[in-house]
Amino acid sequence: MNHFPMEKSIHQICLLTKFKIRNKILFFFTCLLISKSSIVHADSNINLDINQVAENTKRILVKIPSSHSNLESTTLSYTYPMSDGTPAPKLVYIESGEYFLAYNDGESNGRIISLDSNFKFKKDLLSLKNLRMEDIHADSNGLTVLLSAFEVKKKGNYETKNFHTAFINQYNINGKLKFSTKIVGTKEYINVGDQGIDTTFGTLSLTKTADNYYATYLSTYRKWDDGVTHQSEYLALFDETGKRMMKSDGKTPEGFTWNVSHSFRPRFLNDGKQLVMVTVGDAYPRGLVIDTFPNRKRELPIVVPKAGANETYQYVPLSTGDLYAKDSTTWITFDTNLNRSSYDIGFIIKNKENLSKPIFITSTTKQRERIPRIVPYGEDHLFLLWMTDEGPEKEKWYPKISNMKLEGCLVQKDGTIVSKPQSLAFGKGMMFRSAARFFILRDGKFGWVNDVTGFSDQLEIVLVSPFQNKPQVVSSIESQKPETSETNLNPTLSKPLIDAIYEGKEAEGISILNQGADPNTVYEGWSALLYAAYFGRTEIVRALLSHNVNVDFSVDGWNALQLAQERGHSQIVTLLQPNTKTFSRTFSKSPNPKSPLKTIGRNQNHRSIVETFDSNQSLQNLGTPVQ
Repeated sequence: MNHFPMEKSIHQICLLTKFKIRNKILFFFTCLLISKSSIVHADSNINLDINQVAENTKRILVKIPSSHSNLESTTLSYTYPMSDGTPAPKLVYIESGEYFLAYNDGESNGRIISLDSNFKFKKDLLSLKNLRMEDIHADSNGLTVLLSAFEVKKKGNYETKNFHTAFINQYNINGKLKFSTKIVGTKEYINVGDQGIDTTFGTLSLTKTADNYYATYLSTYRKWDDGVTHQSEYLALFDETGKRMMKSDGKTPEGFTWNVSHSFRPRFLNDGKQLVMVTVGDAYPRGLVIDTFPNRKRELPIVVPKAGANETYQYVPLSTGDLYAKDSTTWITFDTNLNRSSYDIGFIIKNKENLSKPIFITSTTKQRERIPRIVPYGEDHLFLLWMTDEGPEKEKWYPKISNMKLEGCLVQKDGTIVSKPQSLAFGKGMMFRSAARFFILRDGKFGWVNDVTGFSDQLEIVLVSPFQNKPQVVSSIESQKPETSETNLNPTLSKPLIDAIYEGKEAEGISILNQGADPNTVYEGWSALLYAAYFGRTEIVRALLSHNVNVDFSVDGWNALQLAQERGHSQIVTLLQPNTKTFSRTFSKSPNPKSPLKTIGRNQNHRSIVETFDSNQSLQNLGTPVQ
């Protein structure tokens, strides 16, 4: 071993032998094969309905008690999707129905807050000084977290953080510490055997084993007797009291302290029987590496040729994506441009007996697809999502996430591709970074926490329900509900309707609606519903809904639901949520409506009379929007 680990971010593995993949898929007894140039589709009575997914997707802004990022100093981590360097927030829940959101503040200190059933801030639970939150697991024992300890070093006007030690801690749901156990760590690599953590090239992960132990999987550096500090992965197991699990000799820790050299973006999970670990190695071995534990079985479904003469490294055109497992079968996603015109999305299926050949979902020439995620879609299907980009930055290692879009595809669990890749263009700003951790709820909904909101005091929970829901239609008082088809609209009533809403004369506004005012009337770019949601006119909102108002009309990217959420009008939020389909929103501050009243003097702001507080008071220190 004579390679320095920090070189790996520049040099990333070379060409790999071409795969010839056949069309017919035979699973459980033989490997899956698919032709390199084709994509298999099956006749199926289920299709990926992007419009349906859009209708059932919610984007919930969560106000948090502390900044979740320093948007100026962590631009790389927060605007480039391939960065694992800054852990993404994670949402977890316990069986009683309580939700917890773990994230890191602008100083990298770990935070946990509790949320109510509507994902609104409930309680500031935990703040950990100089301990960064890497992962969290919730169960009946409480909240178990994987942490990296760091120290701040100052040199002139600059500060750097040295992440040196990993801990596994457990807290009860009220934030009281139950145990804290050091896993591995050192601040300096002086003596042979000194081993510390690597928070640069991989996400540190935590899960539960089939035997109900806690397992941690992370990258570490170690000083070897050749005088070089090398990098690999580290697996450790703990019981519910935080005690390190030992092998049968009672002296050796269970797991392993060294594996692939050098590993990149390690991922692991419990498949129901054992742990499945996936990473990319750029030295020993080279390629996509799949391991299992406790039955150690190393497999390399994608092999990278050895470096040529006088070559130490080559670029790695390969990255691990997300994993999903059920009943001892694991679906492993990845992206690669190996022997392909651009980066494409693929997956591999592993069970106890077999490991499939790579199955490619995309085959594009001008755009590249990266960082795939995989979640269950019913009993027999899987839903894959990824980010894609094209243009002048396509050859760079870090494309800007603002230039990427979200795509999805439906596959059967046997590997058959059901739908072609489709763009989920139902909301600008829908994005996730490579470090994002998806959650799956009991009712089949799934999602992630978006920390690239442009606002340092807000996180966004993206909640996807892929199946058709039948929400109850919110209506006004039945006696006030007209039949829209029989109502003749009177354009002369549009301005009086806006005036009534602005002045808070709700009974008058409802009367004007029933006389034939257009419910979708617009003044200075603001619809009647936007005015009503902004100023908290609850009964007017009820009436407009009963008149089939367009709830997705927006101003500066803000629709009525988002305005009501921002202004704190909870009753209106409850009315609008089941009806709103579009959840796009710009990174701009909440806009303010213009006064429709003609009686106001030139220098008088009538809105200041109606509203007794600064409408943007809570938005004054949001940081710099992401460009």
